[in-house]
Amino acid sequence: MFDHCDVGVVIADGRSGVRLSRVGEANELGYPTLIEIKAGPFTGAVRDYTVGDYSVFLEQLESLYSRLVGTARLGSYEGFKLSLVGDGRGGIGASVVVIGEHVTPIRLTFEFSLDQSYLPAIIRGIRREFPAPSRVRVS
Repeated sequence: MFDHCDVGVVIADGRSGVRLSRVGEANELGYPTLIEIKAGPFTGAVRDYTVGDYSVFLEQLESLYSRLVGTARLGSYEGFKLSLVGDGRGGIGASVVVIGEHVTPIRLTFEFSLDQSYLPAIIRGIRREFPAPSRVRVS
């Protein structure tokens, strides 16, 4: 589905999904991220700054994996939204909103499903691709 699958973090079911790839160092806006999508016959990519440093998303994913219920969310100021919701029985529903432009709005919204067996690879990928930024302590 995605070329060069060793790059970025793929969250997908084989027909639809998203790949998140870091394209720079974290700053006050978050990580600059290349968001590639495939939704059935539709494909595309946008560059965006995800909100925060991925640490909250990672914690939510770990909780979702251990409890099978709950939600893990990632988003941006530009309107990108990724939600993974556990049904308590191992099923994970994914919902994605990608914004291409705000002036003359271009938006793609889609959903897909996967199961909890995909979560360990996603969690490892997030840790690898989006490490927590180091904080400089001022004395």
